[in-house]
Amino acid sequence: GSANQTSVRTSIVEADRLFEPIDEAATLRFADDIMVARVGEGRSFQTDERVPYTEYPATVIRTRVGSAANGQVVRVRQQGGQIGNELFLIEGEPLLTPNRVYVLAVVQAPDGAFVTQPGVGSRDVGDDGTGPQANAAFDRWTRLGQPGKGIGTRR
Repeated sequence: GSANQTSVRTSIVEADRLFEPIDEAATLRFADDIMVARVGEGRSFQTDERVPYTEYPATVIRTRVGSAANGQVVRVRQQGGQIGNELFLIEGEPLLTPNRVYVLAVVQAPDGAFVTQPGVGSRDVGDDGTGPQANAAFDRWTRLGQPGKGIGTRR
């Protein structure tokens, strides 16, 4: 690296949770919706707690229960972020990458933002959101989220 580069220190933060973040079915049952969206450039915000969050504009490609219209730009919020030279990652989950399409398991916050679920709550599908990877992930998550009080019924 060059002498001008600033090093970034990464802190892995364990989240308080109702279920294990690797439990895909539990994560999806807790979600209000599943959406396929292309995220824009994120901005990190410091909170009263030590751990920041990052908010991204995201263009919705489709949703499971219609909490946002196709083509609508919504706010997607991810716990974790970079403040100064410190990067905070929740459960080691990397921050979303701008201009990538994700399938997201989200809970809608009181302020209207869609909050991703730590662990398995976001998956980069590597296509335009209508291709085979996005379709397979969306369909799988839709099936897993339906048992019991499934997606969109938590309120």
